[in-house]
Amino acid sequence: MKYLHQPMLLLLATLMLLPAAQANDEIVVYSARKEHLIKPLFDAYTQKSGVKIRYITDKAGPLLARLKAEGANTPADLLITVDAGNLWQAAEQGVLSPIDPQILSANVPEHLRAPDNSWF
Repeated sequence: MKYLHQPMLLLLATLMLLPAAQANDEIVVYSARKEHLIKPLFDAYTQKSGVKIRYITDKAGPLLARLKAEGANTPADLLITVDAGNLWQAAEQGVLSPIDPQILSANVPEHLRAPDNSWF
């Protein structure tokens, strides 16, 4: 059970570090995860923080195409994929931006993140 909680805690930590969360605005999440699996986590985060999460769910391919088409004008604050292959594709397509969150760097081993911190 601990294995399942650790990624959830890291996701919550990531959400708290987003500029939108710090400004008490809405966080926009593009997620390749099934809605019924991720919605309880988002609801719990909203209840605890008061920050609303608007999420768009789809398969990874359409989400990456959407991010690429939106470019710098994307409303997305966070992309959640279902595997490392999709993260690699997102990085290759240039749709990720590096972040510098101390809490993630301190808790995610180097081999589980990009060298430039564009994905964790």
